[in-house]
Amino acid sequence: MFSGTTGYQQLDQSGLWDRLRTSLGSGALERPRVVFQHLGLTATEIEAARALLAAAGDEIGVALELGERAGEIVLVGAAQAGGPSPQIIHAFAEGRPVIRLADPGAGAAPAARRQFIAQFEALLPMPRTTSGRGEPAFDSAFDSHLDAEARDEVGAGQRALVEAVLRGRADASLPALEASYQPGANLYFDFARGQALIDPLALQYLVLERELPQAAPGARPGAKAVVRTLDQALWKLGLACAALPLRDQPEDWWHRPLRSAPGAGPERYTRQPLHLEMAHRLAERELTPSQLRRSARVGTTELRAYLQACLMLGLLQWAPAPPLGH
Repeated sequence: MFSGTTGYQQLDQSGLWDRLRTSLGSGALERPRVVFQHLGLTATEIEAARALLAAAGDEIGVALELGERAGEIVLVGAAQAGGPSPQIIHAFAEGRPVIRLADPGAGAAPAARRQFIAQFEALLPMPRTTSGRGEPAFDSAFDSHLDAEARDEVGAGQRALVEAVLRGRADASLPALEASYQPGANLYFDFARGQALIDPLALQYLVLERELPQAAPGARPGAKAVVRTLDQALWKLGLACAALPLRDQPEDWWHRPLRSAPGAGPERYTRQPLHLEMAHRLAERELTPSQLRRSARVGTTELRAYLQACLMLGLLQWAPAPPLGH
């Protein structure tokens, strides 16, 4: 993405992000809508871009459209493909975020879709908690007692559901589990098949709001439900569990080193640059959450969300406690 210099530009929290949240909070069955304006794409590339937006929108539960003359995000081709110059893009964007298509003609191909979704999700500010509090500013003096207030926002039923999904992941013989946010926003965890069916509206709650569902026996997703592997669904659930104690959290968790599991990485579940940056740092050496937060310059909520998802999937492990007297 280009925003004057190389890097990601977050959308204004008072703009698109709030509109997505307002649409979600209204309980409307229609998906929130985001319009893109292209720059310098050929007629063939425009058709491919429409297919890409439709497929990516279905995956993340948001209606993504290509506008004729206006849009909230600018869509351009890759620089190496002879696309518009950075100066032209900067002038055309007029402060709007920009997403580059690695291959403008790839359409809805899986690699192109993943690359696009990673850029789109990176534009969104970190979700707010359900009480309206935002992600706290980076604070080098952070102490773990700050987590107690946020933990109360997660109900016992939601915690029990996450534990049930984790048990089903470990034991495929367990019966399927039904869950819901509201009518028309249902999830179905099929442990025998290792997959989850998720209504588009439920996907919005899970991805955009990072809210946990409740167990709802008899609730079933509709005909438009998307299919995810069980681990893909568990990754999203893990991100929504930032307010809960970390998996197998030791008493000295803030200063206990974490190590990457051999051959494990989050790339199959996320392409968000911040997640990949943390994975890279942890792959290089063991780091405590405190050290990782400082080195990656990440807020506490997003740090805990990432660690929680990794720990639930076994991508990270706590290092053993040091011997007494050390």
